[in-house]
Amino acid sequence: MSKKKNTQRKRQAAEQRKPFAFKESYDVVIVGGGASGLACAVSCLWEARTAGATLPSILLVEQGKRIGAPILRSGNGRCNFSNSQLDVSRYWNSAFVSQALGFLGGDPVHPITDWFEELGLVWEEAPQTGGLLYPFSNKASSVLEVLMAELSAHVVDIHPCVKALEIHRGHDGFDVLLEESHPVASNGRAAVSKSSGTLQQATVHAGRVVVAAGGDGAESLLTGVVPTLPVAPWHPTLGPLVTIFPENVSGEELDGIRSQVRVSLPSSGFSEEGEVLFRSYGISGIVVFNASRYANPGETLLVDFLPAMEPREAEAAIRARAERFQGQPAHTLFRGFVLPELGAALLAASGIQSAEPLQQELCCRIAHAMKAFPLTVQGIADEAQCQVHRGGIAPESVRPESMELKAQPGLYVLGEALDVDGPCGGYNLHWAWACGILSGRDIAQTIKKEQPC
Repeated sequence: MSKKKNTQRKRQAAEQRKPFAFKESYDVVIVGGGASGLACAVSCLWEARTAGATLPSILLVEQGKRIGAPILRSGNGRCNFSNSQLDVSRYWNSAFVSQALGFLGGDPVHPITDWFEELGLVWEEAPQTGGLLYPFSNKASSVLEVLMAELSAHVVDIHPCVKALEIHRGHDGFDVLLEESHPVASNGRAAVSKSSGTLQQATVHAGRVVVAAGGDGAESLLTGVVPTLPVAPWHPTLGPLVTIFPENVSGEELDGIRSQVRVSLPSSGFSEEGEVLFRSYGISGIVVFNASRYANPGETLLVDFLPAMEPREAEAAIRARAERFQGQPAHTLFRGFVLPELGAALLAASGIQSAEPLQQELCCRIAHAMKAFPLTVQGIADEAQCQVHRGGIAPESVRPESMELKAQPGLYVLGEALDVDGPCGGYNLHWAWACGILSGRDIAQTIKKEQPC
């Protein structure tokens, strides 16, 4: 290694050992650098500027390595940021969501799309997608770009790799204990700091705190301030499902097979058409992700391979094909119809041998298997693939017009930290933007009231 490179590495290592740096006090500390946290910061600045108030000092921390990472991952990197056909009834705790969205004014959708247009985002509705809205660039980075541009134009301290450990009610606000989640170099004035092993800690004062990070961390932060806060258990949802296949059906044989179907859960009334991807462990695909919001272990999930047909129509169609292939091996029924692997699974689910001569009396069983292929749900297959979490702070604990905790003024709860979730298709990002806008607006308005005339 050259002397120059060795010197550079030593300098970088020394920088990383420096205490991360914050001011001692901020008007607002936002915990979480995802959609709702960023929207809150932007909304707060906008509202203050519009009202002619002094711009608030804002610190935004994110425990991950990159600000806005969930935005960049959404929509397979395209960011389906909203939905023109948003149906509020499809949200979990929909009554609260409807009430909150009403405070944005107008219909549920346009306040969000108008807000992004003001930021400079050009967007379009993808054709034949049921209202999915994407940036015109077809890149999620465009959404993050317009948000970060607004924040970089103002005095906002933004720190990735920083985790909030505790929130305490202090004098005229809150004290927030922060810890670096990864060693990072930083500049500026250090607040009270100490070494915690190899990680640095600092305590900052905040007039208001916004918790915009979901998961158990958000729960511990909030219940540390309000111990009696009602919290629903956290669990991942909007993900693939582990299922038990019908007797004699091999998941290994179906692995990788895609089919356009209707998925239903009779116990909950869920029913939706879409593409299913069969995996060795169960099923995946957008329609399965949506079903996962309602599926409980032990429930039967039904797959309909002929969603355009009523049961009698399906049986008639099967009988017509059986008549054509009368006496031939049963598997010939599916030749040119479905993939051989799927055909074999349907026969096995019907209790029919592949080489068994095809007879009319078998048609009813085959039609039933095609209309109601049963899978027993065991649970979420891979939590890492789940798009959101169900659970969190009970919505009735916050004011719908502001997302402020009723029991603790000045403390706000946004996005996934609340027990609200929606299906795939821009629902969860739409909710995140709405929470951020409402909270930022309220924070700016209350700060202005406190400023001298």
